[in-house]
Amino acid sequence: MTSARRSVGIPFLVAAAALSCGSPSVVPDASAGDASFADDFASRVRTVIASGGTASTCASPLPAVPVADPDAARAAVRSFIAGVRGVVPENLSVTIQVCGDAASVSCASTFRHDLYKSNGFYGQELYPLAQELESRGAFVEETIWRTTVNGVGYGPEVCLSGVVDGLLVGIVMFNDWQSCP
Repeated sequence: MTSARRSVGIPFLVAAAALSCGSPSVVPDASAGDASFADDFASRVRTVIASGGTASTCASPLPAVPVADPDAARAAVRSFIAGVRGVVPENLSVTIQVCGDAASVSCASTFRHDLYKSNGFYGQELYPLAQELESRGAFVEETIWRTTVNGVGYGPEVCLSGVVDGLLVGIVMFNDWQSCP
């Protein structure tokens, strides 16, 4: 099955700059909303990450920051990935995968498929969490982020994100171990 894709050039939203993420390697606890699901989800993602994978890739839970809609969620993801990659957010382009509607496979399945391309362990072990996020979250989507600096493109980051209790929840896999948070 071939998945249709659409590229979206989303301008960086100033609201995303307000994310108080501190060091990109630290995912803060949620400061608004009911953080119990977001914090538990991030903890379980970290447990999977610590139990294995490949040396060439890594993954991270997304920061549990307040977001109200898909655009704000994408802006927060963009800000997080830019911080980890050490680039300005404008250096990232995004492709939103078609998934999770009546005419396509679930976003969790698409995420697993895309993770298997780079890291089969993460594809297998993060799949139950992806299914849980998709069943519980709103605005769940898989996005592929590409960094371009001075005309040079870098490996894609694969992200599954959604909103639960008003907070961003999700997982991003970095295809370049040098960019690991």
